[in-house]
Amino acid sequence: MEKINISTVFKNTKMNYKKIYDQIIERRKNNPFDGYSESHHIIPRSLGGTNDKSNLVKLSAREHFICHLLLVKIHSSGNNHYKMIRAFLMMLVSGGDHQRFSPSKTYQNFKEKYSLFLKDTYKGEGNSQFGTKWVSNPNTKSSMKIGKSDDIPEGFYLGRNLKWKQCTKCYTNHLLSGVLCSNCKNNFKNTHKQTSPKLRVGNKRTKVEKNCPSCKKVFLTFDGRYCSLTCSKVNGNAAVARKVEDDLGNVFNSLTEASKHYKISVESIRYRIKINRYRYL
Repeated sequence: MEKINISTVFKNTKMNYKKIYDQIIERRKNNPFDGYSESHHIIPRSLGGTNDKSNLVKLSAREHFICHLLLVKIHSSGNNHYKMIRAFLMMLVSGGDHQRFSPSKTYQNFKEKYSLFLKDTYKGEGNSQFGTKWVSNPNTKSSMKIGKSDDIPEGFYLGRNLKWKQCTKCYTNHLLSGVLCSNCKNNFKNTHKQTSPKLRVGNKRTKVEKNCPSCKKVFLTFDGRYCSLTCSKVNGNAAVARKVEDDLGNVFNSLTEASKHYKISVESIRYRIKINRYRYL
């Protein structure tokens, strides 16, 4: 048998594709390929072929690819044509052992034809999901298909393979994005309503007069203690106001500097001063 050129098979419309196909199969039956080979169904399973040894032959990767292209050419009309297109397109899926390519125009042509075939075949009643819907139960973690007009059973949600979350309070599964289910979330809202007059709708906060403990000046403020940042620093309220000495004798210009040195909070420094471990200078 003469060597087959793949581009010739793609382009030539006068070739006897059935004869070429039979020659490849017969050759490999009599002369098994020595090297990496792939199992090929002589009569494709989608056309009624079986997995019997009599219907299988070992082909090289290149021969296997050509045979599926020839089958598309041999079965050039009807549903069998689209079945062979699908089988050929599956040959183009690259794997760890092979990488196959086809001319881009041929690939586009086959994909468009097969897409139209699927669109016509699986629309309306031809679709396996026609007239049905999936529902899922979070507690049993099961899904089932019911009629589209049927009511959703109690405990089920619309959808399949949904991502459930467990409520951190009652430990039931739910679909919400938060950590609480809807019941626990509503209960939390009802028992933890904001009662602060500052945040009630219609109540505006007003400034009140206060005496600055540093400069004794009267000033207006919402909830501030000092009239300015300068007074706050002078009176020792701010973290930068006073020098601090630790238990090792290290002196820091401020609480902030000490907290950054030891990588702890300013409140921790204040606590150490309170228990006489550190001291103000």
